[in-house]
Amino acid sequence: MKPPKPPDPALRLFVGHLPFNATDEYLREFFEESGYRVDEVMIVKDQESGRSRGFAFVTFPAGTDIKKIIETFNGQSFMGQYLTVNEAKPKNPPRWSNTAPDQSRKR
Repeated sequence: MKPPKPPDPALRLFVGHLPFNATDEYLREFFEESGYRVDEVMIVKDQESGRSRGFAFVTFPAGTDIKKIIETFNGQSFMGQYLTVNEAKPKNPPRWSNTAPDQSRKR
């Protein structure tokens, strides 16, 4: 059995400026009430406190016009906050590595 395929990054949006009391369900309903089908909503939470960090990632099915969603929802009011909606960027690799620094460069 194959492992699940990760979502296409082109179909994943970053949604910022969320109120801390927002839930995955509220955010899903917000997009679906405008006629968009949502595959996944993930509000990012602090690992220690479990409290929302104020942003989420929302994934849409293939064929969804992501640019139109951004135009429609960026700056829209959601639970009293004005959202920032844009394409999710791939996670940056850590700046540290397990290898020694390059000693060949002269300083």
